[in-house]
Amino acid sequence: MQSVTLPCKALSSNVEFERVMWYRLKNPGQSILNVGQHLITKDSRFSVAYYSVDHGLSPAKWDLHITNVRLSDAAHYQCHVAAKDNRKSVRSNVKLIVEDITVDIEPIVALVFNGDKTKFACNFTGKHRVPSEKVTWLKDNKALVPDATHVITSIELSNVTVTTLEIIASHYNDSGSYRCSDGHDAQNDFIEERRRGLETFINKIAAHPLAQNERAFHVFLLEPEIDLSKYKKKETEEYSLYFPCIPYFVVNKNHRKENTFI
Repeated sequence: MQSVTLPCKALSSNVEFERVMWYRLKNPGQSILNVGQHLITKDSRFSVAYYSVDHGLSPAKWDLHITNVRLSDAAHYQCHVAAKDNRKSVRSNVKLIVEDITVDIEPIVALVFNGDKTKFACNFTGKHRVPSEKVTWLKDNKALVPDATHVITSIELSNVTVTTLEIIASHYNDSGSYRCSDGHDAQNDFIEERRRGLETFINKIAAHPLAQNERAFHVFLLEPEIDLSKYKKKETEEYSLYFPCIPYFVVNKNHRKENTFI
């Protein structure tokens, strides 16, 4: 879940203010988000942080905070400081740019056995995509540390950032939830859509005779690619975000390679 904090630059130690308001400026007009610490907007993703960094020696901060940022949040935002004693108000504008960065991961399905080598490739595209040195792979939401059996390679090309995770010799202890990351999590609002597809896949595994007779199957799950255009609602029609899809990595430590079940 990506968030952003917009600072209010209109505050000054020379001006005693009465109230602070944030506006969203977007055609065909503007909408007020708050008056002081009272929120006007009904969008719970917005909040105003009022705090002091030096115990009142300098003007307090009135930052606008947006969680779960959407492409439709891109706009000019204005911090409006109303001064006391009918003095002139002060305004400052902040432009928020939100880009749709596409993340593709392959393979979709990988069935391997204990000792096998496998490789996952993850591509980030978009003008403001993550640089190669900041790409990470995570296992069970923890950063994966490369070693002799887990090799991570990342390169940055003119229009894409490519990272690969190669598991030299798969072991059942490698089972877990894997994903490539640019430092931001997928939106929780749409995880349930992924779980429906995952449930279908797991049911297919469970119904197979090998799965019923053995406990040697280990499934690797990577975060899903979710095309919001397939699940359009009124509040999401202005954007289409993509997240990594789900490859299923199955390690069978007892059976021969020809014993697959998909």
